[in-house]
Amino acid sequence: MRHVKIAVDKIHPNPHRDMKHNPVLPDRVELLVDSIDRTGFWDNIVVREHPDKDGAYQLAYGHTRLEAIKQSGIAEVTLPIAPLNDWDMYLAMRAENELQQTVSSAIAIENVRVGVGLMEKALKITGKNGTYEQFTEELTGRTVPAGTVLRDKHDGGFERVRAGWFKTGTIGRQFIEQVLQTKRLRRDTINVVIQSHYGEKIAKAKAKEAEAKAKEAEAKRKKAEAEKDAKEAKRLRAEAAKESAEAEALAAEARKISAGTVAEEVLLAFDSAWAMTCFATALKSVGVPADRHKEAVAHVKDKKVSAEGFAKALNTWWYVASGKAAADRKRLARDAAMAAFKKKTCGGNLDEYMLRLGEDVRDLIATVKMANTAARYYDDTRGRLARRKECVALVAELNVLIENLTGEAATLADEGNGDARRPAGLLTDRRKS
Repeated sequence: MRHVKIAVDKIHPNPHRDMKHNPVLPDRVELLVDSIDRTGFWDNIVVREHPDKDGAYQLAYGHTRLEAIKQSGIAEVTLPIAPLNDWDMYLAMRAENELQQTVSSAIAIENVRVGVGLMEKALKITGKNGTYEQFTEELTGRTVPAGTVLRDKHDGGFERVRAGWFKTGTIGRQFIEQVLQTKRLRRDTINVVIQSHYGEKIAKAKAKEAEAKAKEAEAKRKKAEAEKDAKEAKRLRAEAAKESAEAEALAAEARKISAGTVAEEVLLAFDSAWAMTCFATALKSVGVPADRHKEAVAHVKDKKVSAEGFAKALNTWWYVASGKAAADRKRLARDAAMAAFKKKTCGGNLDEYMLRLGEDVRDLIATVKMANTAARYYDDTRGRLARRKECVALVAELNVLIENLTGEAATLADEGNGDARRPAGLLTDRRKS
């Protein structure tokens, strides 16, 4: 390994590291600046020649130290240059990330996403007929002896992994874990990142498959309608029904996968990989759809909910935010009203009761009208005036009652619990009287 004097401004970060979401920590830089000021700079960082820029270099690890060098005002440093490939740079970045005291969500996503990206690239180059040994050499730059595939313990056969990649564009978690061997990441955390990486792609593939099935079912239904042979038509209808059911199941699965996929920008809202994992798991268990995930983040952040309390907090929040609480209140109010009605009428039928009530109201209106007319010709002048006022007030009250009854009947009809003809009947009869 040769050492070369390099201008500090010619050193670029590791190409796999996202300096925006996974920046160096200022407090650690400050400690290193103090150390460099006291003891000088030691060349314990490694670079490689930049593959695209002449005279430039890329840092394998030591990003905090490089920032400390810059802040110390050092213009040139002598560093070892190593012949590192992309996989080596990934391993160096991952090792540096895993040395952090806390594995952040950004580190977890970066360690998995970058590794999976390199695996995808290697599979694509290896091709549909490539072997595990060829894949490994393409990925790592190192040859492995033939027959080293751990078929029984891990991936169930590289051929299956390869076929799955070229069919769906995805790699299974088990094979990813075998290849990447990320030491500080929990299995459920890796699952969350892989789901975020592949979820929408899988959901779209399922939705496309569902659409194709639905089209096939429709074509068979049309063919069955045109088929003259009764037996063949029956067979086609049965197949169409089966394919329709399969299409609905695939569409439902696509929606479920899409809802369970949490976007990277949402996952990055959490400081630790543990909190990120708890949040994504809670979203899935509660069933919050993807278009409401940001609202869910805002809720737990605003309420300062701990990672362990995400599931409970989101369940309570979504019960209200989804409208289920309002629907349940309406249902309970409806049930209470019906219970009160049945108690009052000894379990009577609402339709029959409303029709009978309409008849009673119409009879009452006719009686009041008759009394009102008679009052006009009543001989007792003093009594007539008093009774006339009483009748007018009574008629007004009856009008209000009729309006209320009509409104209640219309509401019941709209909700599907009453006879839609009943309110019109009450109105018609009222106009006649």
